[in-house]
Amino acid sequence: MSQTRTEIAALLERHGLRPRHRLGQHFLADPNVTSRIVAAAGVGPGDRVVEIGA
Repeated sequence: MSQTRTEIAALLERHGLRPRHRLGQHFLADPNVTSRIVAAAGVGPGDRVVEIGA
């Protein structure tokens, strides 16, 4: 399920949440971008991926 930026913002607001960009909190909402990242990283079925924030 893909959500628009507006839908994501409304969901966060309903729960009293706000991303703090100064803390590096950003949300990737475009499934095409995530697919391109996965393809570029060469991730395949069964691979484990760990995202580590900076």
